[in-house]
Amino acid sequence: MNSVQYEELCRRFLASRLGIAVGEIGSPRMPNPKREGLSEYAHQIDLYWVSNDPIADYINIANAKWRSSDTDKVDQPDVLLLSKIREKVAAHKAVMITSTSFTSGARAAAEDEGIGLYIVQPRFDIGILPANDRAEIQARLQELGTEETASLLYSEVVHRAFDWSESQTRPRRPASGGYSNRVATPTSNRAVSSPANRAIAPGGNRIIGPGGSATTKG
Repeated sequence: MNSVQYEELCRRFLASRLGIAVGEIGSPRMPNPKREGLSEYAHQIDLYWVSNDPIADYINIANAKWRSSDTDKVDQPDVLLLSKIREKVAAHKAVMITSTSFTSGARAAAEDEGIGLYIVQPRFDIGILPANDRAEIQARLQELGTEETASLLYSEVVHRAFDWSESQTRPRRPASGGYSNRVATPTSNRAVSSPANRAIAPGGNRIIGPGGSATTKG
């Protein structure tokens, strides 16, 4: 299976889970916010869809990563990059999908960044799929059945996506490894009286003390 075939399999998986048409999940090139004097560039989004409720619309993106080897897991930098892209294109939620698994570092980053992690694996002879024609790939997948058909694919939720902007605080985990978070006791900054630190006020007959009080020079 190549990356195009895997993206289309994931598109069908998402459409079935979300209860929307496959055509409602796009793969756009989204421009990076323009800054004056800097070069323009865009982000290629594997999978993009809009969800909504009675109050607002929400932008969602997903990255589909096909891995041919079981030992080739999605790692922490992949998750952090997706988080940055979510920020750049102003998406509310982001999901990472792979055919293998995720390293412990990837899982930790996903928890911290609110990135969803899913495993999606084909359960059919991938050799029957066209190589690069997306429309033909979708047509063949349609013939094979729906996402609920066990013979089509296997899926697993590793971590659900979360929009941290929906909450004012993130859940805190206890410190590990014997370290403790200590809050320093507030202290006051006191000025030490010293003749060398006194300033003579204009006029030469008044001295300003460390506390801001004035005395008359006699």
